[in-house]
Amino acid sequence: MAAQQDRVETAEREAASAGGLIQAVALSRVETEKLTLAQLQMAYLQARYGIAFPVTPSVTNSAPPISDRTSPAAMTQGEEVAETALPWADPDHPDIDYSLTPFDQAHNEGDRIAGWWVINEERAAIDDSPSVVGINYSAYDARSFGGLTALLAQCREGETSVVFVQDDFLISAMRRDSFDITYRIDSNPAQSTRWNELTNNKGAGLFGSGSEGFLRGLYDAESFFIRLTDGNGQRHDAEFDLAGIQETIEAVAGACGWSTLDLSPDDYRAIQTLLNAGGFDAGTPDGVWGNGSRNAMRAFQEQSGLPITGAADRTTLEALGVQAGE
Repeated sequence: MAAQQDRVETAEREAASAGGLIQAVALSRVETEKLTLAQLQMAYLQARYGIAFPVTPSVTNSAPPISDRTSPAAMTQGEEVAETALPWADPDHPDIDYSLTPFDQAHNEGDRIAGWWVINEERAAIDDSPSVVGINYSAYDARSFGGLTALLAQCREGETSVVFVQDDFLISAMRRDSFDITYRIDSNPAQSTRWNELTNNKGAGLFGSGSEGFLRGLYDAESFFIRLTDGNGQRHDAEFDLAGIQETIEAVAGACGWSTLDLSPDDYRAIQTLLNAGGFDAGTPDGVWGNGSRNAMRAFQEQSGLPITGAADRTTLEALGVQAGE
């Protein structure tokens, strides 16, 4: 990909120094090289994250395809004709344009769609553990040749992560493998932190238990702004509409076995007591959610016909008689 990036830059320099018909030909080459780079980047992301990302076909005019910018409703003599509902559209979010390429592709591949999110659910090849990748496409731009801008929430082989993928090539700082990240959830004050850089220099990620707490903070949010500052001091901004976030986080948390609720040791002690009282041996109620507690919860979930996660998730707590959020 680095070599292809060099070819793009070379083509851009040639186009800038040419004129007339030669410049037109050179500009065409620039777009071809950019499309090749985007295809290489998407191939990497597919291999790295286990899900196919849409690659936008090249267009020859400045206006993007209607199917990638507007709803498919036809216009006749100034009168709007009723739009035909797409079979994969989430009825809870009628304001979202589900004719966009990522949603069409997700439907064809059998993925779940919730709001702006596409949720891919599989089994890990190495151990058959549940694997969930949720991708937010609200920043998708069909006109971009640089690549994809997206927010990912995922559970892969038991590890939770949040990944910000963006369409610019990032410059790493010397002797550092992370980027400065500033983010804002809804209208809350902005937060500054550092996320690990991706090996393809196209974004950054938050991994492990820190990502679990981060996703809990997003659970009830509506919007998310993120700014990545690279080693050159250049800022890379994106803003995401989080419609569908709750279904996505529940899927990720269920696959990785953690609760979307911020539970205290006292909360876990009470849950363990309830499980023991129901005949599901969680051991001595100590507020520590270990293997014994997880096994007891799995047994309760299986008997109750619930998804077997071993986690104290909202649906399971309600089945235990605990109102989620209390």
